Amino acid sequence: MPRSVNHVASRNRRKKIMSLTRGNFGGRANVWTVAKNTWEKGLQYAYVSTLLLASKV
Repeated sequence: MPRSVNHVASRNRRKKIMSLTRGNFGGRANVWTVAKNTWEKGLQYAYVSTLLLASKV
């Protein structure tokens, strides 16, 4: 019996991240692996900026 994979959930996950990277240049918005890396790096930048803002207060 073939392996059953939940394509609906994985496609929705990809779609969510691709919509978050809309507006980036070139492959950063269109290619899945590059867009995912861009999104993850953006989360890192956001976390660091919250720490910097908290330290200034």
